[in-house]
Amino acid sequence: MGKHIKELAVEGPEAFQKIYRMEYSTFMKLCDIKHPKIIVNDEMSRVRTGKDAIKVKIMLHCLLRWLSSGSYLDIRLSAGISLAKLTSCIYNCMDAILESEDLAYKFPSTAKEVDDASQGYESLSSQAAIKGCVACLDGYLLQIKVHIFHGIIKPME
Repeated sequence: MGKHIKELAVEGPEAFQKIYRMEYSTFMKLCDIKHPKIIVNDEMSRVRTGKDAIKVKIMLHCLLRWLSSGSYLDIRLSAGISLAKLTSCIYNCMDAILESEDLAYKFPSTAKEVDDASQGYESLSSQAAIKGCVACLDGYLLQIKVHIFHGIIKPME
């Protein structure tokens, strides 16, 4: 993985972020958080396969590349693992992330939290265009009120 990181650094400061959809420091933080849940015992791996265990960084690399539409062929070749092991890495990492309390999304639950979240989104939007949004997981759903006038949909003013 170290060689891969060095090659990305040569490509430029944004290369890692473009490939993994996160900064390197965030990737490392995620590795630290998930390490206890997905670590594989080196000794048992050598007994079973004759090879060292796959490191957490490689497992997370596999998951993130797969989630960002990477080809399983490229991912498994870059990680140096079999297709069966790639599948195992993806599912084990995904399960560990979904079960993590540290990574759980927390929706606002009090009136103050709702108001703070709404103000936060409004302040980040262009010309305070987003009003009333309190959470955003993947995109933004904006309810638009419309009038139907002689079969033509016309936005309300």
